[in-house]
Amino acid sequence: MQMTKEFRIQLGLRIREARKKAGLTQEQLAEQLEMNKKHISNMECGKSSPSLPALIRICQICEVSSDLLLFGMVDDQKIPFLIQRACQLPERQLDLFIQYTNLFFTTLSERPS
Repeated sequence: MQMTKEFRIQLGLRIREARKKAGLTQEQLAEQLEMNKKHISNMECGKSSPSLPALIRICQICEVSSDLLLFGMVDDQKIPFLIQRACQLPERQLDLFIQYTNLFFTTLSERPS
């Protein structure tokens, strides 16, 4: 199956973002994948796409889910689990959970990308 150009571009942008969030340069990612930097650059620009084994390794190295790289979303199965656990908390602990969660997301949104 051939990937469309738009899909390759979006995949490449998400790979670049994951690499940067992991604090890696193209050279460092290339070294860990046993590829050359040009191939990483081509993937990030959407000129080429990673093989399945390379995609799996990128997910492992950058600590991201394949759903995030392929589709731009995270595993939705974790959200119901968090909601279920939060609902089981006593009211005082639930209030603390909400405060800490809000603080966490506020801190993330203020952090430069």
